[in-house]
Amino acid sequence: MWRNCVRFYVALWRQRCAPIVEVSGAAVRPRRVCTTPQLQLSAGAGSARWPHPGGLGGMLHRTGVRMTPQRLPRQAKAGPPSPRGLYDSVFNARWSHVVEFPKGEMKKKAVRMHLKAGEPTQLWEFKVQGMTFELDDAADQFCAPRPRLMILSSEQGWPYVWMGAGSTNPDFFINCEVERVWRIVQGDLTGAFDTEDFKGLMLSRRVLLGTSGVGKSMAAGSYLLYKLLHYDDKKLQVVVYCFWEELAYVFDKTTRTVAEYIGRKDIAIVMGGLARRGMTGYIIYDVFAESPSPHFSPSAAWGMIVLSSPEVSKYQGWEDQVGAMRIIMNCPEKLDVKAMCAWEMRDKPAEEQAQYWTMVKKHMNEIGPIPRYIFTKDKYKDRVVALDIALQLVGASDVKQYFTQGNEKLWLSENPTHELVKIVRAVEDGVETFYNKPICRRLGGETLDSV
Repeated sequence: MWRNCVRFYVALWRQRCAPIVEVSGAAVRPRRVCTTPQLQLSAGAGSARWPHPGGLGGMLHRTGVRMTPQRLPRQAKAGPPSPRGLYDSVFNARWSHVVEFPKGEMKKKAVRMHLKAGEPTQLWEFKVQGMTFELDDAADQFCAPRPRLMILSSEQGWPYVWMGAGSTNPDFFINCEVERVWRIVQGDLTGAFDTEDFKGLMLSRRVLLGTSGVGKSMAAGSYLLYKLLHYDDKKLQVVVYCFWEELAYVFDKTTRTVAEYIGRKDIAIVMGGLARRGMTGYIIYDVFAESPSPHFSPSAAWGMIVLSSPEVSKYQGWEDQVGAMRIIMNCPEKLDVKAMCAWEMRDKPAEEQAQYWTMVKKHMNEIGPIPRYIFTKDKYKDRVVALDIALQLVGASDVKQYFTQGNEKLWLSENPTHELVKIVRAVEDGVETFYNKPICRRLGGETLDSV
């Protein structure tokens, strides 16, 4: 038996042997290995070159001692090629918008929605408030006709379509809350904020928090992707959209191409390589479902925003590590949802449009203004079941520990039962923070009644 083992290793060794040559002083650099060139030697007839031209990996010394393999630099492996034209589909997305016209007076007052093609001529105006932006109440934006909603349509959809999350919608909505997120990120890139009183915090690192579903149903990540692709190419050459640390779409603005990478190591490697080449980028990191907070930080020259629900385990570790600042996004308002209904039913008769809005309004009153759940009966019913289960799990001790009781008073909590609350923004000393409020009146009352 041992003779067979010896024969096997000898045969393996002979396969690695090179032709007989005299002692040579030629320097050899193993392929794909960035090391100092070595002298390659041959000693007499029947001997092998040392080291082997391909490196030392798995080779046997003449003494029979197996040499330690020489490590090759790891290179990221790209996943399946992205669909042809994906970059242009996002970059050249088509604009539409909705403006509102108030009509009537007092109790009979109503709002009529009017759909238009193209980008609106009038956008929301914001003013700097500490390290953030807020709507400018003094602006003429509140005079009719005023912007209510914008829509971006891409032939190949948006990130949640590409990764197969069940979404097939080529459109997403932009209300003033989503636009405000972009204005803050843009302000970070252009130096719009005075950082003198906020030392130790990195403006290029942000955490976007909102009611569960902020990255998908409110599409903040998709809008940031679109706007960053249109940002100055000389200042920003790469945009990366990450779904946790397992899937990333890397948009190279210099070549107008998209590459898909799978796995934490490969994603970190490709971003590190781009940074070493002197390219500047921005990462949109979507904390999806049960995924943890990010464990990597890009180059200091790169910006990064994490999209998360308020569950602290999903973002706080990274937030504390890098000194990130928060952006808090409120849920859409009632008129935002009405404008969404006007868009969804734009090709239907007026009677069907009215019936649809009545249904959605009822859903919104029962489960809250989350677009993911209110536009179809099936998703509405599933959400009702989930909320009823969550309601049963909230006991008196939970309310005392996490919530301030009272229908009108905001619920202060960093770790609530997310299904039962919505995020409400507050600005304290120029920095955004959040409170939680019952996601709708029905659930607020039932929660208090249950304890």
